[in-house]
Amino acid sequence: MGVRFGREYSDIVQEVAVALENIDGLNDFLNMDAEQWHSLDAKDRWEYIRTISDDVFYALGQDPTLTIGSGYVEYDAKRHVLKVYDGSKVTIVSLI
Repeated sequence: MGVRFGREYSDIVQEVAVALENIDGLNDFLNMDAEQWHSLDAKDRWEYIRTISDDVFYALGQDPTLTIGSGYVEYDAKRHVLKVYDGSKVTIVSLI
């Protein structure tokens, strides 16, 4: 199937990463306990989040919904968007 996009891939990944930052339990996706996650400096945490964002993009090509911590990301192929749910809100990331 694959996630189809028309925008710069790096811009999409950046927007998804910003939305992922707000998800509680993000460290669980990395099999990292909370203590390990919080011991990382901000730069290292951001690098992990960017990597997760990249992984999410490709995982959604196989399954349109991916659970991450207390939230999830959904690929809406009809609207050409990714929806990042962090528990209290949804962030829409346009793919075109």
